[in-house]
Amino acid sequence: MNQVSDRNLLFGILALQMEFITQAGLIAAMQAWTLQKSRPLGELLVELGLISAEDRAALEPMVDRHVARHGGSAEQSLAALSSVSDVAEELRLLADDELQQTMSYLRWRHSSGPSDSAAQSAEASPPTQQRFELLRAHAEGGLGKVWIAKDRELNREVAFKEIKPGHAQDSGSRGRFILEAEITGGLEHPGIVPIYSLGHHDNGRPFYAMRFIRGGSLKEAIQQFHATATKISQPFDPNTPTVIGAEPVAEAAEVVPAQPSHASREAFASVEFRQLLGRFIDVCNAIEYAHSRGVLHRDLKPGNIMLGKYGETLVVDWGLAKATGKADQFTDAEEAPLSPSSGSGFEPTQIGSVIGTLAYMSPEQAAGRLDELGPVTDVYSLGATLYHVLTGQPPISNQSPRLTIPELLQRVLRGDFPPPREINPQLPKPLEAICLKAMSLRPSDRYASTAALAADVECYLADEPVSAHAEPLTIRARRWVKRHQTLVGSTAAAVLVATVTLSVLVVLVTGKNQQLVNAKSAVETKRAEAEASAEVAREQSQLALSTLNTVIFDVQRSLKNVPGGATIRNRLLASVLPQLDKVSTQFAAQSVIDRNTMVALNEMAGTILQLGNTGSTDSPHVSNGEAESGSPRPSTLGRGIGSEGQSAVLTAERLYRRAYEIAQQLAADNPNDLEAQRDLSLSFKNLGDVFLKLGRADDALTQFQDGLKISRVLAEADPNDTQKQRGLAVSFERLGQVSLSLGKTDDALKYFSDELVIAERRMKVDPSDVDAQRFTSVVYIFLGDVFLALGRTADALTQFQDGLKISRVLAEADPNDTQK
Repeated sequence: MNQVSDRNLLFGILALQMEFITQAGLIAAMQAWTLQKSRPLGELLVELGLISAEDRAALEPMVDRHVARHGGSAEQSLAALSSVSDVAEELRLLADDELQQTMSYLRWRHSSGPSDSAAQSAEASPPTQQRFELLRAHAEGGLGKVWIAKDRELNREVAFKEIKPGHAQDSGSRGRFILEAEITGGLEHPGIVPIYSLGHHDNGRPFYAMRFIRGGSLKEAIQQFHATATKISQPFDPNTPTVIGAEPVAEAAEVVPAQPSHASREAFASVEFRQLLGRFIDVCNAIEYAHSRGVLHRDLKPGNIMLGKYGETLVVDWGLAKATGKADQFTDAEEAPLSPSSGSGFEPTQIGSVIGTLAYMSPEQAAGRLDELGPVTDVYSLGATLYHVLTGQPPISNQSPRLTIPELLQRVLRGDFPPPREINPQLPKPLEAICLKAMSLRPSDRYASTAALAADVECYLADEPVSAHAEPLTIRARRWVKRHQTLVGSTAAAVLVATVTLSVLVVLVTGKNQQLVNAKSAVETKRAEAEASAEVAREQSQLALSTLNTVIFDVQRSLKNVPGGATIRNRLLASVLPQLDKVSTQFAAQSVIDRNTMVALNEMAGTILQLGNTGSTDSPHVSNGEAESGSPRPSTLGRGIGSEGQSAVLTAERLYRRAYEIAQQLAADNPNDLEAQRDLSLSFKNLGDVFLKLGRADDALTQFQDGLKISRVLAEADPNDTQKQRGLAVSFERLGQVSLSLGKTDDALKYFSDELVIAERRMKVDPSDVDAQRFTSVVYIFLGDVFLALGRTADALTQFQDGLKISRVLAEADPNDTQK
């Protein structure tokens, strides 16, 4: 007997009977109390805004007097209460053993009135049935207990679920237990656990037998994927139901902080992740079938999805399911709506009740609007399940500072959760869009069906556009090139793609610049329009540049292994270079000094360099990020530039100089702006790269030295910033390359040695970082070149062997990656 629990329940029922609170308010408060048992119910009622502090102060003495009149026993006080059968039925839905024990004092007075002998019979251990032999206990929830049993008729192991003795004599509990079995058994689908038998013990206790699933849950599979992908401990278990009879039910506990995943982009392209998405699609299809039969699950979450060892995906725990019996809500149904023989009178349908698991429930569930629940309610929970798949944590969790249950419920009601890419920016944008659409606050904004949700995920897996995400032009262009490799492999197609893209660029830049001139010549009141026009011009120019960059990259890659590809590529360059020169001249002539213009200039210069680099199929230049490591060997610097290539490099130099002038001005105007300083450092590196291509090694050395000064300051200011450390390492690498090409071997040795310190530190911080390993292997090769130049052959051999060792590990780990 727990006097605290008894007193809390007594307080709530007295408040209800004296009309201080409503029945729905009592259910909500008791629900919150099951998760915060150290707090009195009266305090929670005040916090929820259901009663005032003055009301509580008035009720407490009444509770004391009621207990005193019954010999100081809260248990006897509860037994003396009348007219509580309705609220008792709702309170029995709360999955909390301590509360259910307290409820027993109400149950005997207001249930159908079993005799003492009947009660004793219900509490006794059940006799073994003829068909099923109980072998061992397996799991236990709030309403039922599951055994592993032997089916004597078919000689197989099954899961045998029976109602707990404490609920056996309650008609509502028995009805809900039987309804769960009937709904589950009536849904014949490969994705729903099959029921083999439904029956009663000799003492009347119901049971049913179902398939015993050998495997784990989707929750466990998600944990394993993210733990492997991020090398972290297993994340927070979000599946403890906050309320209401979810099966299986964990011991009530407060929601604790989650540990988000930081899986890499490579992890989201892995077979394991695609398999998780495939399982998710299986669940969507199973729920779509249930909806076609007029059944809502209402408690979908990773813990209620079982994964068999042989590809099975099964939705379990239909304890909160509702059979609507309304065929007109569901389309294309080949089977009649499911109508359980026991009816639906035992379902928790009291308006105001909150059913489900907090971390995955829809806003309409959190608000207790049970009459509004429909198929899109399950769509929301599936979206929350997908959220967990993507991020490794549920959408609603208790972050620091710790929140109360009412505050968490308010977050559900507001749709207040971080977007998936805020947790992990490496997530593919289409998947985030699918997830957020499924979890829309308004039901009408969600997918209309679980089949539509599954279809979008299937489109993502097939590299098709998804309805929830508007793809940028660059992605559409890349997909087009990928699917038309044969066409792109011809000269006509290559010239067509580049010319069309450049034509768009010329129109955008020329047209928008003309709009800008016209706007500036207008009266003073039109200044805002002029500024807006300038911004649009820059943004659209950058979009066209990005598209051009992507198309050129894909064309070059497609031509790499095509016989005669170099000839085709040179023709492409010759045909588009005049237009490139025209566009670049117009763009460089702009007088606007802002970062967007600088970035656009760098992008255009990088694109022109990419097109003019006759022997390269490297990835597109990205000017507003750190330059790539693994540049050409020092012995190859400045070689292999033909006449068209030379012209392209000179055009790029003009653009880079203009970008440098803007970066220099912005850095001078904002000396404390780290981004402005970083942009200036990148401008030095870009100019240095151009000078290297032109064979002006001394000028390149000066640029790289100026860039190093800034990179060193930025890296020393934030030694834990990986990007800044990488920028410093690239500065050392460029200086090492140029120094070696100029015969300054001692300087080259120092620069490459400094770079190696950073590279090895990165590997030590994260030994699984493939980029850090590749970076380190390249530095070893450069050091080998230096030692060869110094005549230290043995040292050179050691460096080459160290680099080869890492490269071999990378190649063996991913034999399909040609870069490794």
